[in-house]
Amino acid sequence: MARRYKRNGSFLDEAAGLITILVLVVGYTKYNEIKESNPDLLPFIYIGAVILILLVAIFVVHTVIKNIKIKKTFTMSDIDNMNGVKFEYYLADILRKRGFTNVKVTEKYDLGVDIIAQKDGVTWGIQAKRYSSIVKLAAVRAAYTALSHYKCERAMVVTNNYFSNPAKTLASETKTVLIDRDTLAKWVYEASQQR
Repeated sequence: MARRYKRNGSFLDEAAGLITILVLVVGYTKYNEIKESNPDLLPFIYIGAVILILLVAIFVVHTVIKNIKIKKTFTMSDIDNMNGVKFEYYLADILRKRGFTNVKVTEKYDLGVDIIAQKDGVTWGIQAKRYSSIVKLAAVRAAYTALSHYKCERAMVVTNNYFSNPAKTLASETKTVLIDRDTLAKWVYEASQQR
């Protein structure tokens, strides 16, 4: 699965980390000198040390969180290169971001429905077709006829390609929702904007 990673660290973050370490080392050295020569300053040194430790902790947590946020941006080209199973799982994630709930990928050898999901009180049987050619009528038929087996109410077929005219006709007659390459590209873009 192709991913593009955005590097979140910067030179300034690394420099700030090194400066903090340097300040801690120098501060510890000076602490020992002051402890011997001027013990009245110790409470101020302790308060300063606590503040410095808190600042370092905040810096470290901020840097870690920034670096954990790896931006995954998929393109249609990435989807075209996925295998069918990866496409199903990726589509399941997209559906979740689109407000579908109880999203689950069906067994490996499904009967025409790859994903079952709910939205607005409707249970959807979704066929995921990552194809290098046009999606034909059989995919729409398989999704629609599998609805009762999976206890779904509506069918949807999602592809990274386009649908044949007979597939569109059958979808219209069976009220099956067709999501073609153009709509999927829009979904992918919208999902990439959600963080």
